[in-house]
Amino acid sequence: MTTILDSTPPDRLRILATAENAIAGLGNSDFGNEVSAAFHRERASIQKVEECFEKLTSRAWSRPVLERFFHAWRDTHLTSNAVAAMTCRLMALAEQAEGQPDRAVAFFSAASETGKIIHEDLGLCGEAHAELYYRLATNVCEGDEWERRRNRVPSAFEFRKWVLHQRVIAQDIQDGLETTIASEIYNHGEYTFAAPLFAPWLAREFGFTDQQVKRDLAYIVVHTGDTESGHFRHGVQALEYYCYGAQVTPDPIRLGARCSDYLRRVGDAFAGISARLN
Repeated sequence: MTTILDSTPPDRLRILATAENAIAGLGNSDFGNEVSAAFHRERASIQKVEECFEKLTSRAWSRPVLERFFHAWRDTHLTSNAVAAMTCRLMALAEQAEGQPDRAVAFFSAASETGKIIHEDLGLCGEAHAELYYRLATNVCEGDEWERRRNRVPSAFEFRKWVLHQRVIAQDIQDGLETTIASEIYNHGEYTFAAPLFAPWLAREFGFTDQQVKRDLAYIVVHTGDTESGHFRHGVQALEYYCYGAQVTPDPIRLGARCSDYLRRVGDAFAGISARLN
């Protein structure tokens, strides 16, 4: 098993392999099969992400470059507020299902599942993930100037706006649920890929001790293992409950298409970030 201090570089397309291991946890599922197919279709997009992390961790960079990276990387993550908003939308649907207890219970159950996705993010099981990210970015950048908007990378910011729209604004809440499923399974792969790259990079280029590496990589490590893969399963269960409450037929092909769209967009976001590593 790879640890955060393992200096062995991850295999290319490790994101895909990690995602497939988590998808296997669904068993012989039409949803799982379509999500897996999406990851295979978007291998080129996944490669853009992996190449960005490999480029970042290949050498030392100036502080302005690091500040841009950490601002942009945050824009591709840390959207628990939008998942919370989606939970509120599901609860509202439950309240509107007056006189239809089966539908109300289904919507409340869907809200419960989306709420479970953000327990760790909000700090209910330890430090809030936003605080962990702040510590990592601030220690690498030797200050928190990375938070300033001048460090915004357009491709990453556009990706963030799209994710927020899908979860908060899109008229069909199913769009948000599908986007969340895609996000959670992708995140599991991304963080698992990044961890063994970051650990030796922080030690080599910044002189971090083993203790400092463990402390500052907590943000990445908490997203590996069962955390994000568990969130993926909660997302799938939320979608199934929602479909029952909304009286619509679950559509694995639609979910697969949404995952493909997500992967293309995140690949484009990281291609833009990579272009700023110079």
